Amino acid sequence: RTLTASGRTFGVILPEEHGENGFGYDPIFRPEGFQESFAEMPLHEKNGISHRGQAVRELCRFLNNL
Repeated sequence: RTLTASGRTFGVILPEEHGENGFGYDPIFRPEGFQESFAEMPLHEKNGISHRGQAVRELCRFLNNL
């Protein structure tokens, strides 16, 4: 059996990098409703709104209900 989970985070791609943390597109992605890029946010805040965080929470809910 294959399980999948997904998440979405809306935002904008910035014209230049902002921040030192994260990886990949984190320095150029600013989520909707925020003033900081993912790379400028504390990890707990980023994980609370990121698509990966959403997917992990969805998967955990599913597994906990088995």
